[in-house]
Amino acid sequence: MARHPDELVGIDCIPCTVPGNVELDLSAAGILPEDLFKGENILQAERYETYEWWYETQFDGVIARVGEKITLEFEGVDCIAEYYLNVELIGKSDNPQWILHSSDQHGNPDRVNLMVNQLRQMFAYEPDNLEEFCYYSQLSQAEAKKYFIERIRIMSPKSGGVIWWNLIDGWPQMSDAVVDYYYDKKIAYDYIKRSQAPFAIIMSENISTYHDVYAVNDTLEPKCGNYTITNGETGEVLLHGTYNMEPNSYKVIGRVKADFSQKALYIIKWDGGFNHFITGYPPFDKDKFKKWHEIINKQ
Repeated sequence: MARHPDELVGIDCIPCTVPGNVELDLSAAGILPEDLFKGENILQAERYETYEWWYETQFDGVIARVGEKITLEFEGVDCIAEYYLNVELIGKSDNPQWILHSSDQHGNPDRVNLMVNQLRQMFAYEPDNLEEFCYYSQLSQAEAKKYFIERIRIMSPKSGGVIWWNLIDGWPQMSDAVVDYYYDKKIAYDYIKRSQAPFAIIMSENISTYHDVYAVNDTLEPKCGNYTITNGETGEVLLHGTYNMEPNSYKVIGRVKADFSQKALYIIKWDGGFNHFITGYPPFDKDKFKKWHEIINKQ
């Protein structure tokens, strides 16, 4: 079994059991705790799940007669894998059990396909590796959650709230949870935290030729202060003003010019907080969207 993590460099391989799995083999080798299901021991296995692992063995081959077919069987494979014989790729598997990690206990791949379709819509792009699939699907999810919550808030009192699904995963899987099984927060966590803040300044989708800017105060205290909206890339100030909000109130405090053809990141800052808004229609350039995410994280 190949050793890829940095702290394991220098040891070519460890004994493994087949059928079995990486975590149990690491546990048997003393690298992970002996009892992975005691306390929070399982959390120590998290960092090893992002690596590519190789199982190797040697055996004596057989000499095939002319026209004879030799079968090499791999039983009990429960993951995506490639198979090599004498360094030559001889097969691949996309095991149906993998679909169980798509939030469906009946082998239905709809959750994974849904995320793929969302990426096609938002970025006109379909990742060919798991790392980018995770990253860009999380960006799509974060913007969607932000949109749902903020649209509901500025529709008050017509709407009294929103129930969004779901907070945390009960086991490792591909899902729309905001926190995964290992308690790692996805990108949407911070977006939702800002969108659900008791006081927030929120921009609406374009209405004719402008975006309404709302101050939403869901506290029982008055709020007043200054706010500024800038272009996240250029720093250009698009709007600056003040707000004076009664307890439990919301209102339009300004407007920003809207251009249907423009795709841009706006940063909204006020005394003690910030938010962002992305204008334009998909598909977005994925590299530019990644740059916008980096700008948001620096606020």
